Amino acid sequence: MLTLVLFSKVPLPHAKSLILAVCLIVAWNAPRFGEPFFATIEKLGARFAARKRLAIIAISVAVILVRLSVLPWFPLPIPFAQDEFGYLLSADTFAHGRLTNPPHPLWIFFDTFQVNQHPTYMSRYPPAQGLVLALGQLLGHPWIGVVLSVSAMCGAILWMLQSWLPPAWALLGAIFVFLRIGILSYWMNSYWGGAVAAIGGALVMGALSRIRDHQRPRDAVLLGLGVGILANSRPVEGFIFFLPVAIALGMWLFGRHSPSWRLTLPRVVLPICIVIIFTGAFIGYYNWRVTGNPLLPPFVLNQRTYFRGQPVFIWQKKLAPVHTLNAQFDAYYNIFPGGFDGTWHGLMFVSWKKAVKFRDFFLFMESALLVPLLALPWLMRDRKMRLFAAQVIFSLLAILTVLWFLPHYALAVASTLPLLSLLWLLRDREVDFLVKQLVFFFAGLCTVVAFLEHYAAPVAATFFVLLMQALRHLRKWEHRGRPVGIGLSRVVALFVIGVLPFQIVEGIRNPGATVTAPTWSRQRAQTEAQLKAMPGEHLVIVRYAPGHGYEAEFVYNLADIDHAKVVWAREIPGVNVQPLLDYFRERHIWLFEPDLSPPRLPIYPLVPD
Repeated sequence: MLTLVLFSKVPLPHAKSLILAVCLIVAWNAPRFGEPFFATIEKLGARFAARKRLAIIAISVAVILVRLSVLPWFPLPIPFAQDEFGYLLSADTFAHGRLTNPPHPLWIFFDTFQVNQHPTYMSRYPPAQGLVLALGQLLGHPWIGVVLSVSAMCGAILWMLQSWLPPAWALLGAIFVFLRIGILSYWMNSYWGGAVAAIGGALVMGALSRIRDHQRPRDAVLLGLGVGILANSRPVEGFIFFLPVAIALGMWLFGRHSPSWRLTLPRVVLPICIVIIFTGAFIGYYNWRVTGNPLLPPFVLNQRTYFRGQPVFIWQKKLAPVHTLNAQFDAYYNIFPGGFDGTWHGLMFVSWKKAVKFRDFFLFMESALLVPLLALPWLMRDRKMRLFAAQVIFSLLAILTVLWFLPHYALAVASTLPLLSLLWLLRDREVDFLVKQLVFFFAGLCTVVAFLEHYAAPVAATFFVLLMQALRHLRKWEHRGRPVGIGLSRVVALFVIGVLPFQIVEGIRNPGATVTAPTWSRQRAQTEAQLKAMPGEHLVIVRYAPGHGYEAEFVYNLADIDHAKVVWAREIPGVNVQPLLDYFRERHIWLFEPDLSPPRLPIYPLVPD
């Protein structure tokens, strides 16, 4: 607590670096400092981790309790991204017992991003995240579903790690996930998703190890369930993630030392196939209800309908511009994502932007998740680890082929990254290999700095990742007879685990350091809340000023537009709004002009111009 107070006025990155430097100096000169305390903690942690089921329950509950404990400073998230509103539409639809909604007769005034209006009115995204939010909505609020999904993710990842690692290291890996993703990341503090597909990846990897060891039908069912979750959350990335698993499973089934088919067919192959068949049937039925074609996913339909001028993959060329009645649509659907202009220079630019986003989310300086990327050359030499290395390589290559990228596009990889990290740490090598690692690291660091200096990318965080990568080796390192490795490894573990309070302090002091809704989104939420508190039903017609960007979109509605308390519609230049006024003539009608300046009350009575 004293340390927290002393550094509460210091910017978070500087505070973490300063604390780490001080602790490393102390550990080098007094490696046995705090030995009774640390030894006791390590023994207690190992004993607790050995109770595997209890550990899974504990970390799952801890996610919920810790996040709720900071609720006064980090309140319920306000949706602002287009994808969030799309998922919330799915959630509201599912919560009302429907898979989709009939198209509205005046759909043109309600048309918006990430939503299909025909042949049915529904979000373009796969249903998994919407189902999770629907569960939360039935329990009181969609964000409850987010919290439960992140809690389940941490528990599922611990369950997976337990199948590949000693219990204590499995628990440590899950704690890394809990600290990095489970509290302050946008996976927890938005409706965007992330945890759902990570659960699928964890189930696949955890079941794979258990299938090899025990050939139990329940593990095969869990593997199939993981595949189903991936297929209904991130189908393309999920397929790429599962491809190495399928190959490894096939090689094991047809290998010389594999069990008899009399054992594996009923216990492994049939359960997996049955679950996957049911998954495929559900996907086909869902597609048929939403798009009218079992083989046409809503996402593909949306892409064909709206993104006619915008490529998805790097090898696609930009088509002729699409012109609509909406200036915001024209601006959004005709851009080349991420600054890509179709040239090699543009390809390198967007690829680097993806790498930075991936690093900033998964590989932040207090995390050990950079380890797999640094260790891939060595991991490929070990037959047992090639599967995990292949997953990371395949998934990252897939990310490079898509122009748009956000960290949750690599959801399934999140369940493998900590496993790769800890497998690398557990490897028994000669102590002098640490010196080779240091030489390789600093040589690589100099190369990275030289290559990235034009982009001014920070690379100092890789030093702390090296410490985490070498944790197991550090414990064996002696310098002139002093066990400095023990002290250094404890400092690194303490640094990783103890950084969360500083993140919370920084988030309280600087809300912009965490996921915060922009001003326009808070304005929209306040306007909607104000109208809901008023008697009657309301129609809000949004009038954008010329040049209004597509990022600040106000026109989003839930599943049942006609019976909603507040309905949002857009005013379209050149389109007669009278049919809309006549249709909702029994409502209070308001004109909302979000681009007015200086800021004032955003709702005005609608009067003829």
